[in-house]
Amino acid sequence: MQKAIVDVSTAPRGLAAKTAPNSAPTRAGMRSVQFKKASKTGVGGETVSDDPAEVYKPKRCSHSSNAPEFMTTSKPSVGTISRPELLKLEAQMRVAVRSLRRLHETELQVLLRAMVVHDDGSGTLQVPDFVEAWRTLKVDVTWEQALAVFRKHDTTASGALRFTSFANALLQGASRAISKEPVCTGYPVRDEDFKRKIVYPKCRKGVLAPSDFNLAMADRSTFLPDADLQLSFVYGYGGTSNTAPNMFYTCTGEVVYYTAAVCVVYDIGLHSQRFFLKHTDDIKCLAICPVAVTYAGEEYPARSLVVTGQVKPTEDASTEERECPFVIIWDVRTCKEVVRIVHDEADRAVVAAAFSPAGNRLTTVTCDDSHTVRVWAWKTRDVGAAKPSGKVVGLAGTGKGYKERPVAVYGVVWNPFSNLDQFATHGIKHLKVWAEINGRWLGTTLKFGKHKIDNVLSCVFLPPKSPGDEGSIVTGMPSGKLYLWRGGQVVLALAAHGTGPEIVTPEGSVTFGGVRCLKLRADNRTLLSGGADGIVHSWEVTNGKLGNKAGPGHALRRPGMKGSLPALRALDSHPGSDVFVAGTSCCDVWEVDADPEVLVHGHAGSVLCVACHPSKPHLLVSVDDKGHVFVWNANMRTLVRSCAARFACRACAVSEAALGASAMDDTPSHHIAVGGAGGAGGSGGGTSRGAGGRLVVLDEATLNPLYHDDWPTSAVSVLKYSPDNRLLAAGSHDTCVHIYGVRGGKKQYQRMYQCRGHSSTVTQLDWSQDSSVLMSNDQSYEILCWEAGSGRKTVHSQHNQAWHTWTCTLGFPVMGIWKVTGDDNSCVRLFNHPCVVESAPCHVYRGHSSHVTCVRFTCDDRRVVSSGGVDCALFVFETHAVVDEWEWRRGKRVTLPCKNIQCRQQRCVACGELGPVPLPPKVWGPLDQSGKRMGWVQPPRALGQAMENRDADSHIESDVFMEDVDH
Repeated sequence: MQKAIVDVSTAPRGLAAKTAPNSAPTRAGMRSVQFKKASKTGVGGETVSDDPAEVYKPKRCSHSSNAPEFMTTSKPSVGTISRPELLKLEAQMRVAVRSLRRLHETELQVLLRAMVVHDDGSGTLQVPDFVEAWRTLKVDVTWEQALAVFRKHDTTASGALRFTSFANALLQGASRAISKEPVCTGYPVRDEDFKRKIVYPKCRKGVLAPSDFNLAMADRSTFLPDADLQLSFVYGYGGTSNTAPNMFYTCTGEVVYYTAAVCVVYDIGLHSQRFFLKHTDDIKCLAICPVAVTYAGEEYPARSLVVTGQVKPTEDASTEERECPFVIIWDVRTCKEVVRIVHDEADRAVVAAAFSPAGNRLTTVTCDDSHTVRVWAWKTRDVGAAKPSGKVVGLAGTGKGYKERPVAVYGVVWNPFSNLDQFATHGIKHLKVWAEINGRWLGTTLKFGKHKIDNVLSCVFLPPKSPGDEGSIVTGMPSGKLYLWRGGQVVLALAAHGTGPEIVTPEGSVTFGGVRCLKLRADNRTLLSGGADGIVHSWEVTNGKLGNKAGPGHALRRPGMKGSLPALRALDSHPGSDVFVAGTSCCDVWEVDADPEVLVHGHAGSVLCVACHPSKPHLLVSVDDKGHVFVWNANMRTLVRSCAARFACRACAVSEAALGASAMDDTPSHHIAVGGAGGAGGSGGGTSRGAGGRLVVLDEATLNPLYHDDWPTSAVSVLKYSPDNRLLAAGSHDTCVHIYGVRGGKKQYQRMYQCRGHSSTVTQLDWSQDSSVLMSNDQSYEILCWEAGSGRKTVHSQHNQAWHTWTCTLGFPVMGIWKVTGDDNSCVRLFNHPCVVESAPCHVYRGHSSHVTCVRFTCDDRRVVSSGGVDCALFVFETHAVVDEWEWRRGKRVTLPCKNIQCRQQRCVACGELGPVPLPPKVWGPLDQSGKRMGWVQPPRALGQAMENRDADSHIESDVFMEDVDH
């Protein structure tokens, strides 16, 4: 069953809603996630606080040039009356009507008879007519009181009161009056359908359009949005489930790797990324062609072609097309596809692939029951296509790899030192060497001998003592040992690394991480090994034998990180240098030289939530279910700070304003609320639904804890601060919404109310603009609204409510995000907002390989951030939205011509803005003053020069393109 994630942006003409399968978030307004102007969208009218001392102020919606027409109103400014006075007036009205009731005339008929006299045929009344009608009913209503009644009840865009709706609400109650209105079952298709209660699929309760909804906005839902998104940066690396090396240096000095369903080409010098996005589901393997090749008349240098394989995509129920796993050979310089080889439908996935030393053949291993090994002549035209005879084009050989439950084969490695074509496959308790004999590929299983039979995690061929001799094979084992194989069996077991913590293998068994990475340097004299203990060792290789360690190992530990080191998952050395790149189980990308550093940070567990700072558009907050909290700088694309929450984090939120002085420098600091599983009722790292919950509030500047609360029964699923910063709402798996009061002093947070009424886990929360009403969704597709002052369900319709954010997947403005046929394609979708028609058209963006659990616009609408759940990836998109010509000239903003060649828009705000200062590429030079050690270093004064260049460009551009409104 498909779920959705929503975020709404209302930039002019770039208005868009964004969704992705599986869970929810969105914002209504000019600032998408942080809309500060009242917007009349939602599921209903207005409620006021239960506090008798509170002043009741009829809400107004300002005429913002950036707000859509249906979100504005022309109602005049009015004075204020207290809530008790308004309730007393309504009580007087009811008493007066009941006193005039006759034997054959109901109270409703009495009231309507008095108002029809002043009706001009439109079914509405203006304020003077309303006052006069009540005077005939012997009730004195002041102008100010009448305006307050108009604002509370159902009015038109011109401010006239629909008196029939008012009479029903006054005498019968708002909820009962709405239940008697005409119903539109299914999606609205006619204009009159928008005047009825709409009961559409996926939502258990009917919804109402705002009273002044502009039908032109419904027509707009039927078009693709002018806005567009471009993937800008991906945090993370596929290091949680890979079984073979998946990170390599390219011919350009960049690093290629994958995460989720996107391949990343990372430029170390510029700290930027390019992407290959032709995969449709989880990528399972990556290999690089070691030599230069020619294909279709084009020359490809060594390390310019890579091959990536993926799992069988989820089939689309709306088509009869059968999905199959496949591999793609593509060029890292252009990120363009060269060759695609489609495998059989029964193969499930391609789990391993490797190029031959000559580059003319490709070996793939699939995830069928026999783990079939195929050797391809990949340069053959139409490779992988089936001939009428049943043969497959370009298939040079095939064989059974290892019959065991998937995944039993972890990787494939070619022998670069043999005169014959030879490669090895390794995996669960086996190592198999393959060779071509008489045109057939045959595999020989090597023996463990007297040594322990165990899983073979990694494999590398060593050079023979002399040409023509038999070489040796080194493998990494779960015990942390290195096995040396010669003559078809193990001849030596060498203690190399610690076992590391226990892990769950892809096939489901529990074992140790051991030695997952082995890499022979280009000089064939040094072997690198990376273990689950987080250390990289160098070993001498002489005369085809493995010697002693070549020096102290490199421990890859983040600054300030505590506990055990992350396990090594991939290694590759830069040709001709001592520098190497490494990937870890925490999904970090490292470059190790004289000064090791993390190039790209990632999450160690599932990323279930991301929150954007309400006033600093470059700051992002994310959490993972391994108990970590991260604060990111989207401008510099770096990790600012992180901490360990020590429980499975599932939700986070940032306060709307600073709530106190930071302990670091006494400057005002926001609060970050984090919730999840693992409180008093569960284990510290538990993620099960039955585990206890925990809520922690952190200081934004230091991530020091300020408050914590343990929930004994259930986990926290969603968090949201109110716009006035006085309340914090927390939804949970116990079907309740808990409201906390936010105060100063030592006792900053206090649990106030428990809102009961949902029948399933609460998934989304949104506050009204005035913080008086809270809207919630749950997993059973139900919408409920709550009074913030009492925690009770609201009795009035909220369809005219002004919402501060819209992250709920249910409601009138997001009806059209649901597809007719359910799917699980892990896409991010961009819609026009409001989205109120069935199967509304949208832009689709691929890259995630799991349910997209959260999506948010930044407070300036320049970026969209999405979290991929189990794929452990955090995607940052840049928004590219067309700016209306009139708004552009009126807005006093710098709007530059688009510099992004991939952007499809003629004028784009995002492309014209100056990004982070780009650093020049590193150069080959001395690593220390002695000049004896060489490596890739940053040229001196490079950063300062880059900033000077950027500032100069900025001055010129602003002089040319700045327009003054006064002229």
